[in-house]
Amino acid sequence: MRARQTTGKLRKNPNALAKGIGLLIVQGILSLCLNFWILLTSLKIAGCGDFCDYALAGGALEAHRWIHIGAFTAAVLAVIVLSLLGKESWWAPAFGIAVILLTTVAATIAIDVATAV
Repeated sequence: MRARQTTGKLRKNPNALAKGIGLLIVQGILSLCLNFWILLTSLKIAGCGDFCDYALAGGALEAHRWIHIGAFTAAVLAVIVLSLLGKESWWAPAFGIAVILLTTVAATIAIDVATAV
């Protein structure tokens, strides 16, 4: 007896959802590691006294954190919606990974500028 085949759009490409979820896991782990990196980078502010730009360093740290949260949330929602529509969803977390990498570089530069003595 043969198993009945489903005709749902989600079953059209079963690997599409797996790729999206796999990249979401990578994005989440990378985001946590990069947030820890920025936290350690911002600790340089403790040794510069009155010469630091505390507003720039604090703003870079907060913007970094909220952009990572937003990128991950948007990627999760995009993977869910695109998978339900039967479309490829791997590009959403891939774009999120690119966003968090660029944000980390920008935040690192901002903190370095803020703590330059």
